[in-house]
Amino acid sequence: FLACFIVGILGNVISFLYFRSRKQDLSARIYELITLNDAILCACVLPVGRVYLNNRTPGIIFGTTWSCLTWAYTWNSNCRLSVFLVVVLCVSRTWCLLRPFTPQNSRLCVDTTA
Repeated sequence: FLACFIVGILGNVISFLYFRSRKQDLSARIYELITLNDAILCACVLPVGRVYLNNRTPGIIFGTTWSCLTWAYTWNSNCRLSVFLVVVLCVSRTWCLLRPFTPQNSRLCVDTTA
């Protein structure tokens, strides 16, 4: 379990740094956001795994209502953000296929999906 967490965080951080060093076009920015969001999701899974491996004792993160609600909000927001970012990426790729010589407008791409 811990190995999956470490590989997930490490892989996403390396991917984020790679896309950060590339030319800053729309696709690179979307990939940056996807890898950052994925790293946050990997970090959100760690407390759940700890609880399951510790005979379901809530511990610090799930012991209070406030921290449990914060975790739930973070998890749900990041899951929805992940889907939204993939949709934005699909729209931008479709735009490139339909109009290959027209420059991409990030505002237009996000407005179209939202």
